[in-house]
Order: sequence, then structure tokens, then C-alpha cells
Amino acid sequence: MKLPPGPERTAIVYRRSSFVSQLFGHTSLAGRVRFADATANSELKIEERNGVAIDRIYGSVAVGPFNYEVVVAGSFSSRIDFKNLTLAQLGLLGLSLRDLAEGRVGIGFGKSRGLGRVKVTFDEMEIYYPTCELADGTLRLLNGQPVTQATNLAGLGALCNDEAYRGYNFPVATDDVAALPDGLAYAADAFLGLRLQVQGDAQVRSVWRACMPAWKREIGL
Repeated sequence: MKLPPGPERTAIVYRRSSFVSQLFGHTSLAGRVRFADATANSELKIEERNGVAIDRIYGSVAVGPFNYEVVVAGSFSSRIDFKNLTLAQLGLLGLSLRDLAEGRVGIGFGKSRGLGRVKVTFDEMEIYYPTCELADGTLRLLNGQPVTQATNLAGLGALCNDEAYRGYNFPVATDDVAALPDGLAYAADAFLGLRLQVQGDAQVRSVWRACMPAWKREIGL
């Protein structure tokens, strides 16, 4: 992309990137989601299997036979970190994880052979607003600018609702808020700002569902 010099370069790159690239990044834009390696929680059950690689043109054996190991039982833990997301982006991330949790999407090698099928549960989610505070039932930036009601979840469009961020083409502030699911409320963080603590699979899924209207608006549904 031919870009002018100056601070507006970042806004232009973000604005011209696809929705998925805005979330996961590309060679000119840093991603906003980071996936950690999954580590085993206990001893795994592993089997050794054999196979061959078929030449896709000639239909003959390209490599093999060879042996490979398959994890057939066990559990792993991982974490996903995200920052500065709109509710539509958070909704897409939740939708993808929902499909993985329900077995609609496989991961890794050999999916056509039945490998890569996993079950996923969500233990917890923490959402931080380091530049916000609660005042008179309102979620506000530390400079006093109101964001939304304290009973709403706010995305990046609601938090960056001033002229300095117009070049990014974030969603309209009123479209980037959603009602907090029942049982959830903001609390003061021990260091700075606010935090939203979401515990258990059911509550985490309720946050994903709260973001779905924003995702539907993004794709025109």
C-alpha cells in the first residue's frame, strides 16, 4: 500500500485491511489476538499409527510407510489474549470457538482421517478497562467522557468515540455496546481502571452471545 508519512499511516492500514486481518493481523498490521501453546493437564494416552502419503497427481505412494503418534485421551489447558477489540470482533472470535467446542471444526493434522476432534470448555474470561471508571451509573473514561451505562459491555468503537480515531472507521459508539449478561458487573481493578470477571463455561458463552448482534450488523444480517 502506498501510504503518506505521518501518524495517520496506522489508521489507513487498519481501515483498508479486511475484517479478519484487523483481528489476526498481516505483514503490515499487528494482530490483536494471541494464542498460547496448550499444555497437558495430566498424563496423556498416546497411540502409534502408520500411514502413507499419496502423490496427488499420480496417485502413487509419495512418502511412506511411516509411523506417527496420536493423542487419543487427555486434557490440555491454554489461554487466548486479546486487546482493543470491537464487539463484532469479539463475537467472531466467540463464534469460532463455539464451533470448535461443538466439534464442527477440527484442528491439526489428519482431520480427514478423524483426527483433530476436540472438546472445549471455557473456564474464565477477564475483560479489563484500564482507562475507565464508574460514576453515577455510567462507564466513563478517566478524563470524564461518558462511554455507556454501567450495565453495558463496551467495545473499541464506544471507547474511541472522538475525532482522533475517526480515520480507523471503528463502529458507531451506539452500535458497539451490548447489555451485560445477568450476574455480571464491573468491579474496580486492584491497580487501575475496571475489570469484568466471567467465571465458568456458561457465563463465558453468555458474553459471546451478547456480542452476536454487533457481529450480525457487521455482516449485514
